[in-house]
Amino acid sequence: MEQAEQHNQAGVLSQKIENNHYVLKVCRKDGKISTTSFPVNGFEIVNPITKTKLGTISGEQAIETLKSESPNCNFGEFDWKSL
Repeated sequence: MEQAEQHNQAGVLSQKIENNHYVLKVCRKDGKISTTSFPVNGFEIVNPITKTKLGTISGEQAIETLKSESPNCNFGEFDWKSL
C-alpha cells in the first residue's frame, strides 16, 4: 500500500532491501512521495480486472522502470500493466 507525502524532487529518493524485498521511496511529478516494495526476484504483472497475466518483471527492471517513469507520473497515475 502506498502512502503519499509532499516533496519537490521527482524520482527514486532511496532504495534498500528488507526481507528479500526492494523498498523504494519514490517522489512523483506532483511532488507526492510514496513508499513501494516488491520481491527482489521480481513479480508477475496482472490485469486487475481480467486477472490475465501480462508478463513478469525482475526486481532490477522494476527499479529502473521506477527511476525512469516516476518523474513523469503524478501519484496514482503509474501502472505496471501499462508497460
